[in-house]
Amino acid sequence: MSKKDKKNKQKLLWISDFNYSGYTLVSNILIPFLQKKYDIYILVINSPKYSKTDMKDIMNFKINNDKIYKITLPEKTYNTEYFMNYTMGIFEIPKILKQHQFKYIFSINDYQILAKHLKIIKKCNFKGKTIVYMPIDAENYKKNFLDDLNMANYILTMTENSKNIIQDTGVTKKIYVLEHAVNNIFEPLQNKQGLRQRFFG
Repeated sequence: MSKKDKKNKQKLLWISDFNYSGYTLVSNILIPFLQKKYDIYILVINSPKYSKTDMKDIMNFKINNDKIYKITLPEKTYNTEYFMNYTMGIFEIPKILKQHQFKYIFSINDYQILAKHLKIIKKCNFKGKTIVYMPIDAENYKKNFLDDLNMANYILTMTENSKNIIQDTGVTKKIYVLEHAVNNIFEPLQNKQGLRQRFFG
């Protein structure tokens, strides 16, 4: 790739854990492909005890230190809500968006974290596209429980069943399925109900 092509790459902000979580596994699989087309910056959340060196040892792709934003522990002790917002990157996102003109923001995490990200991104008047990628680990959500997903431009989940569960809550945005990387490692359960009864009665 020429220097001109590298310079003209659109910027993408990737928000994820980077420790040994499933989100790290997915990020490690997707980012190397996306780097061919996008200039990627990473905001690492929920991983305060890991240094940038630790994280780069976990990453299976190359990225400069100045493109990694790492959330550290706050210097003072605050209430639980402040601490959670801090480690989720809620206070860091506005700072980063002031420094760079991103075309895309991609956040991969649980719904409760994605909802907070979408709200702060909207508050920042972000003009690009937001993409969220989330698992579904429960059934029978209340109607409108996942409504904040409608603030995203694109919603990705990991299975057709997860897509159907999200749609059943009333989410109106189109939902895309991108299989979770661990599907290639672990075999799906054949009898979920039987396993639940075995452990929980």
